[in-house]
Amino acid sequence: MKLLNVQKARSIWLLEVQDLNPTGFDLWPMTAAIQNRYNFGKAPSREQSRVNNEGGVQFADGSFVLADSRRIAISALSIYNDGFVADTRTDSFATDEFLEDVLHFCINTFSLTYDSQTRKKRGYLSELIVTTERRLDSVGDRLASFASTLSEYMGGATSSPFEVEAVRFSADHAIQGRTSPFSIERQARTPFAKNRYYSQAPLTTIHHLDVLSKFENIVLAD
Repeated sequence: MKLLNVQKARSIWLLEVQDLNPTGFDLWPMTAAIQNRYNFGKAPSREQSRVNNEGGVQFADGSFVLADSRRIAISALSIYNDGFVADTRTDSFATDEFLEDVLHFCINTFSLTYDSQTRKKRGYLSELIVTTERRLDSVGDRLASFASTLSEYMGGATSSPFEVEAVRFSADHAIQGRTSPFSIERQARTPFAKNRYYSQAPLTTIHHLDVLSKFENIVLAD
């Protein structure tokens, strides 16, 4: 499985944001400071900068210099009552490094209250475009057979036969709660012959690539 590009590397840090500001200082100056530090092209108004508003505090189109001196684009930063969410198109490690910088910049500049127990949980969402020489039809003879049957039923309605377009795995939401699925599907508006696939997983970028490699070797094996 070969990576073509990273569509999204999202990091989610869950914590009680209001615990950072227990005595209710005006954080409007922090909003402007975040915009300036990370060169965000889009930033909230004073009204929108209230963390307890329904849509959270939203920034977009920024940049950040990593510890290794690479400058990366920050697609979005969102601050909610229950945590921080950031998107890059680099990888999950870079997104985490950015959020670490945001958190400590705000703590140090605005004397917020924070200790190592504040951060409760991290989550991830990875969206990748990949390619493989193996066909998605090889997920199973029965699915390939059904695709052929479906093509026969369609008759002249289509000039090309039906093929398996997507595979999706998900946890039982009634038991575990809402968790993003793992999926791999043909990239939209792209000819099947190009073998370009979109995949998403609730994983870091590197673990997502590892799972895709195992999917290729186990499920799409000759």
